[in-house]
Amino acid sequence: MARAVRPVARPEIVSTPLDDDLVLYDPQTSLAFELNPTGARIWALCDGSRMVTAIAGELGALYGLGREQALTDVRELADEMCQVGLLA
Repeated sequence: MARAVRPVARPEIVSTPLDDDLVLYDPQTSLAFELNPTGARIWALCDGSRMVTAIAGELGALYGLGREQALTDVRELADEMCQVGLLA
């Protein structure tokens, strides 16, 4: 689902840093999600201006990941965030 679009975070999702992680809270469902630093970086890049492939490119460059590994990681997290309603 998130593969062919420019993922964008729903504006009503509240994000709060927690040590090195990031907690996302959805006030509509009262659900909270905790992202590790890598997930938090992906979340920050889901601003609607980048395709999943571009996010993966930035992630790969930042963490020294191969293109395919970065793309797989970003796709999996973006798909999960779509499924739980964090992305518009």
